[in-house]
Amino acid sequence: MSQKPLCDCNQGCLPCTCSPQRQVAQQQQDQNAARQRIAVLENAYVRAGEREHELRVKLHAAKQKLAEMDALFGAYGDTLRPFLALMVRELKANSHKGDRDGWLRMTAATAFNEITHHQDKLGEALSALDYPQISEYAADVANCCMMLLDVMGLLSASAEPTTPKTLPRAHDVMMFQRSTGPSSPAERDERAEFVVPEGYALVPKSMLLDKEVIGAINFHCGDTDEEEGGQFGQYADGRLWVGYVLDDDGNKVHGLHIATDEYWEEGSTTLVEFPEARAALERKP
Repeated sequence: MSQKPLCDCNQGCLPCTCSPQRQVAQQQQDQNAARQRIAVLENAYVRAGEREHELRVKLHAAKQKLAEMDALFGAYGDTLRPFLALMVRELKANSHKGDRDGWLRMTAATAFNEITHHQDKLGEALSALDYPQISEYAADVANCCMMLLDVMGLLSASAEPTTPKTLPRAHDVMMFQRSTGPSSPAERDERAEFVVPEGYALVPKSMLLDKEVIGAINFHCGDTDEEEGGQFGQYADGRLWVGYVLDDDGNKVHGLHIATDEYWEEGSTTLVEFPEARAALERKP
């Protein structure tokens, strides 16, 4: 009796390694693996495209920020950058006093009032030729300038930047422009009377933001798509801040406001007004 071959090729192989069924199964397995690999690569390609778009958007935003810095410094950049470096050193020199948290609670307008107050004192010292007072108040003016720049986020306590951060608290510029008003000594004294901590003691420690306020935040910082039924799409960075602005009638409104960080010049929306602060602002000395 003849012996049955071990496999189809009659070469003594094991049947499981060279049978047509096994070869077909192996081909199908290889094809499935190839398809899975292609799917993985396609997904990676799509993600890479999305990442490339995201990087392009960030690059464009960075270039815009650089353009804003150039516009901020203008023709005086060579002078302003060393001045900011000097202000950084001034900040470091005052850091050991522990009062930085206090002046960081000031608004730009309040910091500006401090500058003008000490500038007036410096003018009086100059008129009297009081040299010790001239030196003292000149140093105070420089120190208040440092506080103003620090309030607006233009200084770093840890390093001396070659170019400062631009407009991170740019809503303060808008508030400063809209709230300082005339600069007579009487009006400056009246404004100086309302400074921290009295004014900020009127700010509640917590508050409820109802759905109307949340809607105002969404409206101010969100982009609606009419084709999608008015649903909000991408959101812009917003900044909540406490202080006062002028309403359409020229009245001071003290409260919680929101400003779109990138387009701060478009104005702010008042979310919650603090009536007690309004009364304090309107009082006469």
